[in-house]
Amino acid sequence: MVLTSGDLGGARVSGQKYFKDPDFPSVVSYVRAFTNGTAGRTQLAYVESEADVGKNSTATAAFLLALRKALASEDARQLLAESFREGLGEEAFVTDVRVGRPRSLGVTPGSFDVRVSARLLGRKVDLHLAAFAVERVLGLVSAEGNIGRAVPLAVMRRIARIQAARTVLELVPQNLAAPTVSGVPAVRETLTASPGRWTGNPRAYNYAWQRCDAAGGACRAIGVERTARSTR
Repeated sequence: MVLTSGDLGGARVSGQKYFKDPDFPSVVSYVRAFTNGTAGRTQLAYVESEADVGKNSTATAAFLLALRKALASEDARQLLAESFREGLGEEAFVTDVRVGRPRSLGVTPGSFDVRVSARLLGRKVDLHLAAFAVERVLGLVSAEGNIGRAVPLAVMRRIARIQAARTVLELVPQNLAAPTVSGVPAVRETLTASPGRWTGNPRAYNYAWQRCDAAGGACRAIGVERTARSTR
């Protein structure tokens, strides 16, 4: 659910780990960091890609909205400026730190990007933080451009879309064991369906019964469809 080295022009993976985010109602969080990457023609000194798996989609969407509202306040942006100043190095070397207001990212509903500009030893440094939500997963991408080079919003949108698309694919249930039907297929006998095993822990399954010939072909829908809930 995070970016890969290939997404960033073969960037070097400089760190990765699982953890539990104390600020987000998460089940588990995973982060992967990169150095010396590229996105199109834009060179990126550092990129951090994070996926926080929340308890449900409602909580994740609410957290994204709350985060965007918080960063719209002057106090929160000041705190973010202080954190970037500390992260970039000694305060004497970092000046003119400015944090912009959240801008629409256009990746998923409510997604946004925050730009941070600063001067490190007198040279311009451009940083971004992008956030989006895919079902119950909160996606975060932070990126720092090479010194003296800007990181366009389009670049953040591009790499965030890559991560969001990968998250969608990984959330789609994958079959591990095929569904089965047991019992005697005869009048007044009971047939029992098992959904098999799937990744993603689906909460419900749809069963569509069909009547087929002896060879298992020429199947036609019986016309009764029921939804069974998983007991797992």
